[in-house]
Amino acid sequence: CPDPVCSHEDENCKLFSISSAFCVKDGVFYFDKLVMSSAGTEESISSFDFSSTELKSLYDRAECSRQYVRMMVYDGYIYFYRSYYKEEEGKAPEDKIFISDLVGVNLKSGKMIDVIVYNDSVRDDLIGCEDGYIYLCEPRGGIFRVKAGEALPENEYIYSFEENNLASFYPDRMALSDGYIYYHTTDEDGTSFWKIPTSGGEPEKFATDSTIKADYCYYTENYIYYSAVSQKLIGKNRGEDLYCDVYDIRRVSYDGVTEKVFCEFPEGYETYSLSGNYIVVGNYIYTHTYDWGVLKENYSDSDCRYDEGHIGAVARINLLTGEVDYIGWY
Repeated sequence: CPDPVCSHEDENCKLFSISSAFCVKDGVFYFDKLVMSSAGTEESISSFDFSSTELKSLYDRAECSRQYVRMMVYDGYIYFYRSYYKEEEGKAPEDKIFISDLVGVNLKSGKMIDVIVYNDSVRDDLIGCEDGYIYLCEPRGGIFRVKAGEALPENEYIYSFEENNLASFYPDRMALSDGYIYYHTTDEDGTSFWKIPTSGGEPEKFATDSTIKADYCYYTENYIYYSAVSQKLIGKNRGEDLYCDVYDIRRVSYDGVTEKVFCEFPEGYETYSLSGNYIVVGNYIYTHTYDWGVLKENYSDSDCRYDEGHIGAVARINLLTGEVDYIGWY
């Protein structure tokens, strides 16, 4: 889409109706296209080539699979989760069973293979692909791998953990790189960073930040970015202190060196706060922000939280200089 602030809600846009699952590989954008209308729901796993602007449908479905998790392209296949209701032979239509599975579609032939089939809503988290394997995390079992490109391969566990050890992990809290699976934990000691070899073995702690309990983590080739929310006093409301959220962003290299990256917006942007999630590309952080407006000694009941300034501005923060640019407003 050539429009940098397009909402992709116009049917003439080639990226119309992007759902929450997408990935980029070798100059091609893969995404779950979900179109909901009065006529029903249409969904397809689609690809968009940046150089040729060619749009393809790789897999069409009549039912909505509610994509909110990772999809990945590896060794000629695109892997994604789908969920649907299936009628059982000899049973009434209202007695459909819920199926959730991880599937792979061959990018050349279009052939689909079942990788893992679940008979309920429980599923594993897709971590990544490397050395001919797909790596997954079973929330209450452990980390395992299956051979890529095969239908219903055997699970091979490389690390098992007790219940609740990693049970609350989301897919974006784990990453795979150069023979290791990385993740972080938070407790009374702060935030700890761990790695597990894909060949198997015990987790190794390679860094600790005792001053922060991270609530968000973002992985790049050279760093793990992590952050936690703190509060900044901006005024008074009904005699009580009024605060806005400020996110302290730090990073740790894979050899264990930690450093601060961003905490406060520069002069002139004192009333801005981050919305929480962000991505890092090169020396830039991209995130949504909120402007709390003019700082006041007292806020009245009629004052809107975001009464002035721009709501949902997309900010680009230069990690080297701290300079902030704004790309668009909603």
